[in-house]
Amino acid sequence: MTASEASLPVREGRVFWLDAARALAVISVSFNHALSRSVLLNEAALAKPGLWSYAACLLYVVSRLGVPLFLMISGALLLGRDYTRPGALRRFYTHNWLRLLLATLIWLGIRFWFFLLLNGGGGSLGALLRGFFRDVLMLNGKSIGCMWYMAMILCVYPLIPLLAVAVQRLPWKAFLLPGALVLGFSFLLPNLNAALEAAGQGLRLNSSVEAGYLLPLYLLYLLGGWYLRKGLPKRFDGLLLAVFVVSLGATARFQQWMFAAGTHYTVRYADLGVLLAAAALFALLPRRREARGLPGRLTRSLAVHGLGVYFVHHLLMSALAVLLARRLPNLTGFRAFAVLELAGLGGAWLFVWLTAKLPAVGKYLYLIQKRQ
Repeated sequence: MTASEASLPVREGRVFWLDAARALAVISVSFNHALSRSVLLNEAALAKPGLWSYAACLLYVVSRLGVPLFLMISGALLLGRDYTRPGALRRFYTHNWLRLLLATLIWLGIRFWFFLLLNGGGGSLGALLRGFFRDVLMLNGKSIGCMWYMAMILCVYPLIPLLAVAVQRLPWKAFLLPGALVLGFSFLLPNLNAALEAAGQGLRLNSSVEAGYLLPLYLLYLLGGWYLRKGLPKRFDGLLLAVFVVSLGATARFQQWMFAAGTHYTVRYADLGVLLAAAALFALLPRRREARGLPGRLTRSLAVHGLGVYFVHHLLMSALAVLLARRLPNLTGFRAFAVLELAGLGGAWLFVWLTAKLPAVGKYLYLIQKRQ
């Protein structure tokens, strides 16, 4: 959802299927933000049975695949490194993590002033400065918006060297028990309780196991990326495709059922269907060979500029949503989604592509490393 791989500067020697995964992740995340601004996820409208409401729910589930894909890309790229080499750990924290932190802080500052102007806000200089520093230092949870991912990734990434040593020195079975605990309490139990509520059952399974007792659920996606990085044997392609299609379709139907039952439950990254669909898709992507011509160049360009597109498209979509509400108030639903998606993603991509030609902007705001 964020960076070209959500963490590291873009380098040469790229792998096409990872670029394809990045491009899909960027598009998926942009779907999520276009959906939230198009009134397409209006619960009253989606509570009605029918093809249109199912299509909206399907788009919504697709929009939840971006974050898992970004995390699995990071796991595939970063967990195989040797952080025990002299200087490796220092380089990871200073050259990679610190640069991501600085870029995040800059964009949090840009977002503060952008939304202040967009919403016509004001106030005393002292109040503005307090608000600015609260936002930049991530001390205002109400304003974090899509930047929650950056806050999460900045906390998860320092664990990567520890996780890398573990996956390289321990057998995969060592992760079964902690993984099963996270899967059970963070994924399956919330899904089950949502289904019980939608079915009108009074039973609720209130776990005594708090989230803080468990590993961050996002580590499952990092580990998944590491173990699926080479793909499964070709004989599993049919099964993987079936898992992807069925998981995606069934999760969309589950979301439609949730809306119809009035539970206010929305599918998230800790949903079993999202986990299965994202993992199956990621396992299929290594089969992709580099595309020649326009599709390949576009895929690589979106991957290279992905972090910048992530930061910019959210701002552009927010401005477009305000403009549409004022000038075209009747433009909602799928039409509004299409306008926001095409103009928001396309406009952000073009803006980042042009401004990335400025060395300092490309290096520090988009984390694009200059070609050697």
